[in-house]
Amino acid sequence: MLWQDKLQWDEILPAHLQQEWNQLHQNIPKIPQIKINRMVICSSATNIQLHEFCDSSEGAYGACLHYRSTDSNNKTSCELLCSTSKVATLIELTIPRLKLCAATLLSKLYKKAVLALNVTINEFYLWTASSIVLTCIQGPPNKWKMFVGNRVALIQEETAAATWRHVPSQSNPADLILRGTEPTTYSISTLWWKGHTGLTRCHLTGLLQRSNILQTTRNQEMFMLHVYKLQMTSYQDFPS
Repeated sequence: MLWQDKLQWDEILPAHLQQEWNQLHQNIPKIPQIKINRMVICSSATNIQLHEFCDSSEGAYGACLHYRSTDSNNKTSCELLCSTSKVATLIELTIPRLKLCAATLLSKLYKKAVLALNVTINEFYLWTASSIVLTCIQGPPNKWKMFVGNRVALIQEETAAATWRHVPSQSNPADLILRGTEPTTYSISTLWWKGHTGLTRCHLTGLLQRSNILQTTRNQEMFMLHVYKLQMTSYQDFPS
């Protein structure tokens, strides 16, 4: 940001940047308020799932991973395991492209987690708020130009064993990464630490059915809306 504004090292910050710095300076001492639960899998777990979420905005994109475990008494817990984020490139990208970048970042986090975890995972679910991304990763990568096609190919390769699902933005814990969320908000956010509220229930059937219906409906709507444009551009890039 300072580089974009072409500021020298000894120049006084503009008012808006000074305000942002002051807010950051005030928030840093609040970081110790965040308490992280080190026990992320319940005792005597009979079923363990990984649920990863991703999202993006014009300024950044991110992903987070949650363990969902169930014991022999059907008691279910869901805990945050890790997260990652990236600042969006200075080259302006469309929102669908940024959503695809978020899904790519999630795919890389998924692969690292699977390789590092020394436990048996029964099921893998990857969640995104973008119906366009869900539609594109279900098709052949060579349908798109290089930017999109390369990322679709990587996502398909890295997440072949996982199931992709749609989640509304308001229920997506990765959305918090994009807001510049303060430490005090993180410390009390159930969405961040526990994931989607449906994950703590004994059965995921209802949540998965709703996401599947929403995904199918939105995919049909997006297809009808963009099919003509895609045909006219010879399957080039995402619609803006």
